[in-house]
Amino acid sequence: MRKVQLILLLFIVTNIKAQEKFSFKISKDSSLSYILNHIVENKKFEAHTFFIQLFVVSNPGGSAKIKGNDEVSDNIYITTSEFDEVPVHHLFILKDIYAARDNISFKENNDGTVDLKIGYYDRILKKKRIHNFTISLDLIKETIS
Repeated sequence: MRKVQLILLLFIVTNIKAQEKFSFKISKDSSLSYILNHIVENKKFEAHTFFIQLFVVSNPGGSAKIKGNDEVSDNIYITTSEFDEVPVHHLFILKDIYAARDNISFKENNDGTVDLKIGYYDRILKKKRIHNFTISLDLIKETIS
C-alpha cells in the first residue's frame, strides 16, 4: 500500500510541476532583435565532422546604394558547430552582399571541408559573380571567380 501511495504522490507532483507557467523576459538587445526579425533565408548543411547554418539577413532599405531606388543588400551570417555535447561554435559575417538570395550551394570535400558558393550581382561591374568559400570548423577561406 505504501508503494502505491508513493507512486501516486510522485505522479501528482510531476503533473503539478509540468503545469508551471512560462515567464518571458523582454530582451533589450536591439541588434539581435533586428537580425532575427529580418532573416529572409536559412540554409543548413551537415558535413561529416561539423554542422553549418547560414542566415541571410536583409539590411535596411537603400542599403544596396543603387542610385534612384531603395534596393537592399544582405548580410550573411555563417555559423559552424561541432557534433558534441559541449560543441565549439564559430560565427562569420559577410556584409553588404547584393542579390545573393537563392544562389547558395554547399558541397562537402574529401578533406572534411565544405565548399560554399554564393552567387550575387556585382553592382559596379554590372554582372553576376560567384564567391567561393572553403569552410572548416574554425576557418573560412575565400576565392572570387
